[in-house]
Amino acid sequence: MNTQQVFYDKFGKWNQKTISKYGNRMNQLVWINKSLLKDNNQFTIFADGVETNTDYYASVILLDTNFKDCINPSHPLSELLIKKLTEMMENRLSVTDFYTILKE
Repeated sequence: MNTQQVFYDKFGKWNQKTISKYGNRMNQLVWINKSLLKDNNQFTIFADGVETNTDYYASVILLDTNFKDCINPSHPLSELLIKKLTEMMENRLSVTDFYTILKE
């Protein structure tokens, strides 16, 4: 949920909602053609995760306009994007109404 919340806080409501690859009650949220860095490169962002009594983790997939994995260490923007994601997670807002919006 944390990754979903930080992208919602930054970009607003997602473009698509798909079944979570983790098979839980949450959905994977997708933002398309969003800029994360000052250079205005566009990315497709998949945010997913698990939140249960025993498991809690978040995941993110970032693809560039050529559908290349931007988190892969061989990607030229990998380090910058990981730093940006870390900052976003550290500075995220409180959950507020995100749970309500997510259930829509």
